[in-house]
Amino acid sequence: MTNKRDIWVAIGISLLCFVLNFGLFIYFYNQLATPFITEEQRVSNAEYIMSLTVGGFAVAAIIIGFFVIYFLNKSKFGRLG
Repeated sequence: MTNKRDIWVAIGISLLCFVLNFGLFIYFYNQLATPFITEEQRVSNAEYIMSLTVGGFAVAAIIIGFFVIYFLNKSKFGRLG
């Protein structure tokens, strides 16, 4: 049975994964796409980038957070909480 600490650890890991995923995406998007598109194109793409990637990275981060908690609880290192 999960306790409150496990939930907070999963939330923390999820937030960390979200920030890292989104930061890496934005960094590489700027490095790879910016030289080839105009500022007008970047502004028009921003809506799609935010609507698609933020949602996708949030879902991925939540799944990763709960997988980490699950595998840490099953590991030989002991249980969280």
